[in-house]
Amino acid sequence: MRGRTLEQKAHWLYRLASLMATLEAFCLFILGLDLTFQQIILFCLFGFPAPVAMYLIDCWLISRHVRPIQAAVEALDQGQPADPTIVAPAWVQALNLPTLTLLRVLTVHAPSVLLPLTGLCLLANWLTGLDLRWWQFIVLWLFWPITAAPHAIVEYFFIDRTVQSILTHLQPHVPHESLLTLPSPILRQILGMTLGQEMPEPRIIRTATGVQLAWLFLFS
Repeated sequence: MRGRTLEQKAHWLYRLASLMATLEAFCLFILGLDLTFQQIILFCLFGFPAPVAMYLIDCWLISRHVRPIQAAVEALDQGQPADPTIVAPAWVQALNLPTLTLLRVLTVHAPSVLLPLTGLCLLANWLTGLDLRWWQFIVLWLFWPITAAPHAIVEYFFIDRTVQSILTHLQPHVPHESLLTLPSPILRQILGMTLGQEMPEPRIIRTATGVQLAWLFLFS
């Protein structure tokens, strides 16, 4: 089914982009700061739960973002009558999905690993003598824009390409006249949508490509 394929592709693209970003950040931190072998071992042992937390949060958000799309596509594929209350929100969500992906990577993805990693490294400093200095923690957080921007670019453009077939599949069943008047979400609502919150009514994130690229340049 197209909806299930979308979720599988979204998770696969996330894993690929996230693995690349994590390896990049790890190599920059380990090699760039000239850590001792003991520090590298302690950093890996204590820091391991942080990317696990990041992975679980990201996967949960991805599933939340694609759920309305999947429900509509599966219903149509099973030959059920097109329900505008399901299909219209799914079509809007498919339009919003690339932007939501971009926002998730730039605003949620990095803090979800850096916050627990910082706490775990402070704990390791106290318990095991990891001995990371304050400036090394600053360098660690500076990897947010360095690694998040390429990750965001990869996910954004591949998700944008992936949803095109979904939009084509849903379009004949969508009452476009009613969607033309849909309001754009305010900043607070965009944040809620990024965090997986469902809106009472569909809202289209009308963001020009130039604005989306500006986000990437800001973090690059």
